[in-house]
Amino acid sequence: MKHQACLVVRKGEPFLSYEVIPLSQENTVIGRHGSQGEPDIAFHNAFVSRQHASVFKRNNQYYIADLGSKHGTEVQGIELSPHVPVRLSESDSILLAKGMVELEFTHVVPDFTLEFEAILSPEIPTVMPSSVDHFVLDVDRQFCMVLGQEVSLSVKEWALLDLLYQHRTMFVSNKDIMCHVWPERHTNGVYDVGLDEINSLVYRIRKKLKQQANIRTVRGSGYVLEENSAL
Repeated sequence: MKHQACLVVRKGEPFLSYEVIPLSQENTVIGRHGSQGEPDIAFHNAFVSRQHASVFKRNNQYYIADLGSKHGTEVQGIELSPHVPVRLSESDSILLAKGMVELEFTHVVPDFTLEFEAILSPEIPTVMPSSVDHFVLDVDRQFCMVLGQEVSLSVKEWALLDLLYQHRTMFVSNKDIMCHVWPERHTNGVYDVGLDEINSLVYRIRKKLKQQANIRTVRGSGYVLEENSAL
């Protein structure tokens, strides 16, 4: 199944929160609306330069480069040097102008782009059939709520949480996680996914669950989603 590289907008007008923007061009320029031409992805924020950064594809890998912007570009909290490309990894966080715009690099199936936008929208469904105490998961609608509040999940965060939930109280190996969460990075029987990427994804999910469900680490092997009976 072919996957489409995308940017998910976490913050940045005029886009909706968690709107998915497919990277359909070999080179995509990100910048600010202006009277003298528009970048491929244009934001309204005055701190974003007109030609702020570009995301481009090279040898089947995606890179980002700051285009000499006034207020800078960061990837995973590290500020980029102007015009020096940096390779993007799945679920990388991208900040423009000190966080005035927040993006996430990820992959989705092109035919389901609109479906993913619906998944990540702030609308709260009225039926949430599956729950673990104060952790509520609607598997059919791919919706998560913690302590009565909606939790926004990236595509990869949802994929991992869903996998662990479907096998809750059971051990899920790192290999199974790689296969389910990163199918696009499988080549000749080998997954180009490091344990640090899995650990980082689990860390972000744990923060969002706020201890309402426990993801237990099985050192060096995988994870188990346990019901938190104390809550």
